[in-house]
Parts: sequence; structure tokens; C-alpha cells
Amino acid sequence: MTRRPTDEPRGFGPVTNGRVQSMWSRRSAGVRGMGVGIVAAATLAGALVGCDSKPAHLINQSYELGDLRAQGNEAFATGDYARAVTLYQSYVDRRPQEAPMQYQLGVSLLAMGEAEQAREHLQVAYDLDPGNPKYIEMLATATMQTSGEDALEFLQSAAEGTRDSRVYMTLGYFAREAGFIDEAEAAYKQAVVLGGLESAEPHRELAKFYRSVGDSQSEVERLRVVLSFDADDEQANERLRDLGEIPGPTFALEPTAID
Repeated sequence: MTRRPTDEPRGFGPVTNGRVQSMWSRRSAGVRGMGVGIVAAATLAGALVGCDSKPAHLINQSYELGDLRAQGNEAFATGDYARAVTLYQSYVDRRPQEAPMQYQLGVSLLAMGEAEQAREHLQVAYDLDPGNPKYIEMLATATMQTSGEDALEFLQSAAEGTRDSRVYMTLGYFAREAGFIDEAEAAYKQAVVLGGLESAEPHRELAKFYRSVGDSQSEVERLRVVLSFDADDEQANERLRDLGEIPGPTFALEPTAID
């Protein structure tokens, strides 16, 4: 891999006067309407069950902050998102500066299909901790439900701002799902540049991308790099065998062996 950490990915527009010049608008109609399932399906899995009818002001009186957080987490874990929203809202009414609780409230609202409200609280969490990849991912997920173009522009800006491989992988996923194949590949490759010497995950995600577009040769190459981190990686070995390869002691490729 010859690309240096300072190299920029292909295909991303410049920032002008604090706003990313959109490359996404040319196909924005294909982006709009993408929902929670893009990134957060596993996080938000579970059916919505009964809610607490107790008014928020009574919740405030009957619970201390620690209880509000604990009860909210319990409600969220059991899929009772309406009760979780009530409890988390009571918490952030008192402590609006706590990013994790703003995040939990936003995710709970998103699970209920309240994307606009979710976006408001996730935006607060992001503003309080803009370098947190988890907040970036979920804010993009909420934004995607109201404006796909805005979500991709936000992710592009966040990726360039954080220079975090995880954010570039999120951008790659969203771009791929929206049909921006070249831009998705560029995002995944930039994730490799930023994190591919220390972790197998950027290579693994790039391999998944190549699988999704039917590029078996490139998929094999990336999976061989994954094996350089762990020769016994079960997932990578199984997929390589499915592709007709026979992994062996000399089959792995070092990350620096490919660009």
C-alpha cells in the first residue's frame, strides 16, 4: 500500500465558507427516504411495547438522576422506547449538557420513528462531542430519514474533520447504499489509509464493499490482508474458501503490499 496518511481520498468536494460543496445532489432523489436500517437496525432491534403513562413532571419528582438513567436504560433494553423517551427526556431537562443522555434520547426517538425529534437531540450530542464516531453515525442515520443529501454532506464533512477511519467507513456504507459507488470506494480506501496499518477492520469493510459490487479479485486481495492480522480469522478464511481460494501459511498479504 503506497498511499500515505496525508493523501486525500478521490471524489470528495472541497469545503467553501464552512459548507461542503455537494457532489451528492446529482443523484439526491436516490438518496432520500433511506431509513434506520442503513446503520442502526441491530441497535434498534426489538418491538415497541407498552409505555408509562405517568406525566414527565411526576417522573421528575419521583426519580433521582441516577434512577432516571437506570430506568431509561432498562426500558430501552427491553424495547419500551416510549417509556425510555419519557425517562431520558426528564434527565436531559435537568442536565442538557450530558452528551450520552442526549444520544440515548435521540436513539430512542429514532426507534419510535420520530426522526425529526431524534435529529435534534443527536445534533446536541454531536455538538457536545463532535469527535465521537457513534454520535456521527446515528446523527447521519436520523438525518438520512429527512434528507439523504444532507446526511451524506454531513458525513463527508465529519470524516474530513475527524480524520477517523471509522467515520470514513460509515461514509462508505451510506454512500454505497445510496448508489454512489465510486465515492463509497474512495471513502473505504481512505479508511484503510487512516487505520489500515493498525486494524483489520478497514480492510474487512473494503472487502465487503467489493463483494457488494461483484469485484471478487479485489475482495480476495483485501481478505488476504485481513489474514495478516489474524491468520485464523474464521470469517475471512470461510469467505476465501467460498471464492475458491485455499488459504495457507504464505497466503496473507501485509497491508503495505497493496495500495
